[in-house]
Amino acid sequence: MSPTSAALQAIARAVEAEVRPRGSRERLRSPNVGTLDRIVRFVLGAALIAFALGFIAPGTGFNWVGWVG
Repeated sequence: MSPTSAALQAIARAVEAEVRPRGSRERLRSPNVGTLDRIVRFVLGAALIAFALGFIAPGTGFNWVGWVG
């Protein structure tokens, strides 16, 4: 076997190991967004929109914070 052939086979094995699904080697992970996280994000988002539209603290001059946030 020539040195280039051995090198190509080693590269092929390395690529196959990276492309192959990890299966049992990878732990199953829980999703990043849980129920409480979704609720908090929704409430904060709704509050920022309401603040930006002037429903919360109208006329204070800080309504732009809702648009920036």
